[in-house]
Amino acid sequence: MIIFALGIITAQILNVFMRYYKQGNKEYLYYAIYLTAFITYFFTLYIEAFFSTSDNVIFIADELKRPCGVLLYILYNRFLVAFLDLKTTSPSLYRTIYWFSIFLGFALITQLVVQSVFRGNIQVQDSLYGAFSIVVFIISVYLIYRVWQFRNRLSAYILIGTLCLTIGIFLTNAINYLMMLEKLEDGEYYFYPLLIGLGLEIFYFNRGLHYKTTRLETDLIKTQEQLIEQMKEKEKLLIDKQEIRNKIARDLHDNIGSTLSSISVYSRVAKIYKEQNKPGEFTEALDKIENASAEMVGEMNDIVWAINPNNDSMQKILLRMDAFAKPLLHAASIDWEFTYDENIASLNIDMGKRKTLYLVFKEALNNAIKYAACKKISVSVYKENEQLLLQVKDDGKGFDIEAISKNISGGNGLSNMQRRATEINGLLTIKSAPGQGSEIQLQFPSPY
Repeated sequence: MIIFALGIITAQILNVFMRYYKQGNKEYLYYAIYLTAFITYFFTLYIEAFFSTSDNVIFIADELKRPCGVLLYILYNRFLVAFLDLKTTSPSLYRTIYWFSIFLGFALITQLVVQSVFRGNIQVQDSLYGAFSIVVFIISVYLIYRVWQFRNRLSAYILIGTLCLTIGIFLTNAINYLMMLEKLEDGEYYFYPLLIGLGLEIFYFNRGLHYKTTRLETDLIKTQEQLIEQMKEKEKLLIDKQEIRNKIARDLHDNIGSTLSSISVYSRVAKIYKEQNKPGEFTEALDKIENASAEMVGEMNDIVWAINPNNDSMQKILLRMDAFAKPLLHAASIDWEFTYDENIASLNIDMGKRKTLYLVFKEALNNAIKYAACKKISVSVYKENEQLLLQVKDDGKGFDIEAISKNISGGNGLSNMQRRATEINGLLTIKSAPGQGSEIQLQFPSPY
């Protein structure tokens, strides 16, 4: 029975070594060496019970008994540090075990020296080993308490496995002592509690190793998924930036290109009027060239301002809106009212939304000045239900929305505003009726 159990444990040792070879985790290596040392220690304790050996073999076993016991503590500590990853999870406990291991290493050397110097004096050897055992017991109780404080599954596997082995050792020693007192019949059954305890320790340690490996694999999968999500976000950001560049390119091509084309046409017309000696028409053509040039410069300034990352804050957008509107409305003798929520001034808004917000505002303002015949224009910017809203109202003559919708491409720039709102997943709402003024509202998801 005992030989069979030891064979199973030996197979377990080989299995753990193989898992270390495949996975490379140090806790497997320390665990395999720990089991090997335990089996060796087991044989040094009970070799006479299994084999008929010579006196020399028994002498060597006796000499190795206590050094193997000290070595077991050292290997157990190494396994504990690797298994619970104490260097990272609990540096203070790691330092305690580190110095405890130094002490055990010194004790191992001392034990070998004492056995050599006091070979014939068993009393001295027993006294020194007894003192060492008391110190180790006290420190071990403290370490068990520190591990218990972790209160997680890994520490539970360690504690339960260690407790099972400790109980098994205690019962084996108790049965052996009762057999020596002839209270129980002699037999190999007194080893059974120790083997059962060792088997349970192996079971719980294996469960812990499996749980830790599974958790590490799960964490690795989660990390990979997070990296994939980050890569997707970066890819989306690059796509968004490319789309913004494409929009800027389209604006440059459509607006600036058409303006340059009109300047070219007006220049040829002005040249013809000059040759035909038509000063009035010639001056009118020059005025159109001047207006087109000023419009192009304004659009270029708007684009350059919009793509400048220094203008990401809503505060700068609001200041630019106010600076644009005041002189324009003053020159047209139109009253100006500009309000906004104070809490939106600190928001950061991306380039695409910033550009759309400003250009829709500018288009709506220009339309009101040119066509509304109004006395007052009110602009509000505020946040509502996670949406940022721009509202431009005038008290002018208003217009028929249905009539304008039928010919929106030739209307007052409303199609441009609709298109810009769609590009940022926004909504443009127009309210107007003849004699009732106009209201244009743009809303889109608010930045945080």
